[in-house]
Amino acid sequence: MRRLVVLFGLVIVAMGIVGIVRPERSFAVMLDLPASVLLYVAVAVRVLFGMVFILAAPNCRFPRIMYVVGIASFVAAFVTMWLGADRLQSVVHWWFRQAPLFLQSVYAVVVLFGAFLVYAGCGHPGNEHRSHPSLRLPDD
Repeated sequence: MRRLVVLFGLVIVAMGIVGIVRPERSFAVMLDLPASVLLYVAVAVRVLFGMVFILAAPNCRFPRIMYVVGIASFVAAFVTMWLGADRLQSVVHWWFRQAPLFLQSVYAVVVLFGAFLVYAGCGHPGNEHRSHPSLRLPDD
């Protein structure tokens, strides 16, 4: 499961970089999707992310944070379903009308989040707290 967290993190970093470089064209394909398809894809991706983050949490560097991210993903899926297809499509259209600098700023945060996922998925829990013999202070 940790490998999926790392893979998701890498995909999120790539999506963020695309958004920074070409904010006006980033994911514009979503504008052409029918509202119902957009809704199903958005909910499915959020549920998938939530499941992976919660199942991988015990084996990641920051298990509590990964649980929170997984639960937040499930909440986001529920909110997306509650919004409905038409409102979701309105939000997507609103998003693509924003200023490029605003979009680039948000995509920069997306890159940082993806990088965090890669870092969290690459390590074992508790690695940060283990003491190494070379780092111990001498007993005087």
